[in-house]
Amino acid sequence: MKVEIFGLSFLPIQLLMLSALATCTAKPTNTASEVIVVNTTAADDSSQHPNTELILSADNDTGVSTKASTVNAADNGLNEIESEYRVEYAKKMLTYMNQSVEPCDDFYEYACGNWKNVMVEHQSQHKRSNLIDIFYSLGEAIQQLLLDEKQPRDDFVYKEELNLTKRIYSDCLAADIYPLQKSEVYLEVIKSIGGFPAVDSSWKPDNFSWFNMSAHLTNYDVIGLIKEEVLPQYPFPPYFKLPDLGFAYIVHSDNIHLNSSKELNEKLMRNYLRLYGVDDEQKIDQIITDIVNVWSAILNITKNFDEDLAKCEVLSAVVMNEEMFPLWDSYLEIAWNGTQFELEDEDTWPCNYFYNQLDKVCNANKEAIANYFALKFIYRMDAHLQNKKFQTEHCNTMIQFTLPHLLDKIYMEEYFDNEMHGEISDIVKEVRKSLREILEQAEWLDEKTREQALLKEAAIKPHIGSIENKNIKN
Repeated sequence: MKVEIFGLSFLPIQLLMLSALATCTAKPTNTASEVIVVNTTAADDSSQHPNTELILSADNDTGVSTKASTVNAADNGLNEIESEYRVEYAKKMLTYMNQSVEPCDDFYEYACGNWKNVMVEHQSQHKRSNLIDIFYSLGEAIQQLLLDEKQPRDDFVYKEELNLTKRIYSDCLAADIYPLQKSEVYLEVIKSIGGFPAVDSSWKPDNFSWFNMSAHLTNYDVIGLIKEEVLPQYPFPPYFKLPDLGFAYIVHSDNIHLNSSKELNEKLMRNYLRLYGVDDEQKIDQIITDIVNVWSAILNITKNFDEDLAKCEVLSAVVMNEEMFPLWDSYLEIAWNGTQFELEDEDTWPCNYFYNQLDKVCNANKEAIANYFALKFIYRMDAHLQNKKFQTEHCNTMIQFTLPHLLDKIYMEEYFDNEMHGEISDIVKEVRKSLREILEQAEWLDEKTREQALLKEAAIKPHIGSIENKNIKN
């Protein structure tokens, strides 16, 4: 199951690239790139002014602008649909402008000053960008697919999975997730995988395994002390990075005691503990202190290899001659239903030195580790909504990241027709032609290197559409 859900985690990037290409090529499109390109052409050739006239006509009534666009289309070799779209896009661009400002005083404010007032509001932890907006647009396209009541074709391979996805998506939209509330379901899950001693007086450390709880957390896409990634090639084996310590604010040796990251992480932990019924402030302070102390102890281990796993491998094999950490079979049983990957151990498991030392720290601080893992689980399940109105956006994102392979198939079937395939193929050919010309004309390449580079370029086989893996059978 994990293979199907997480094994193709590269697909959201593919979808973004596909969306970007589709945006550039579909008619009507939704990008300024063609306007920019033609404007440049018009600027170079004083005999052509179609785009200038189109932009000016966008302030006039529809009839005038449509007439002008039709004339310009004929002059510029555009069809009527393309021309009308450019008129509409020009109108849209004009809404971004702040025409109350003199362009010579502040051109950026003149050209873009009203953009922030007309753009659709989104919840984001990052600065607004075109790439992020494409991601939101892709989410809206997925939303339309999942809310569509028509049944997929009988021969659609993933019909059952699509219906399940629609149900999950519908449940997400209907869920009461803002503001954040205590969840008994979450507490039951936490208790079943290791426990939450802060709120459970019956918790005992004797049978607690920090490693097993970490392994269970990977099934919920939670990073405990196993940071699992999955290779995007069959058989989709796991590989590992150093675990991130902290919550939204990751701690390292150089920032763990800085006021900003310390206060933000502590505030978050305090809020979760209060939400789940810990009302003794002294107890809360002690729980947080114990967790931070464990972070410090773990960072003291990673300082020995500069938080670099490659250096850790050298330290482990050459300097310390470490024995292999013995619990990875337990991880495979919990996280992968016992799947055995046909890889050498040194290619699969992370640094033995780190996990052998980590085992000592965690076994000496079982209660703090269990509380930390429980809080990490709650943090991961938190939608982090700033407002109820962003719930649909949250559900779009959740579905995109959870079921990328399925959504890729649905998206391609719905939108990626032969016409679009041909247009993207033309773009690929033009890009390759341009790159080949660069190689042919590059003065800094000697002839032998140029010949090798051109041979490599000629050997590249373009692949447009979904990646099909012959090792996978439906």
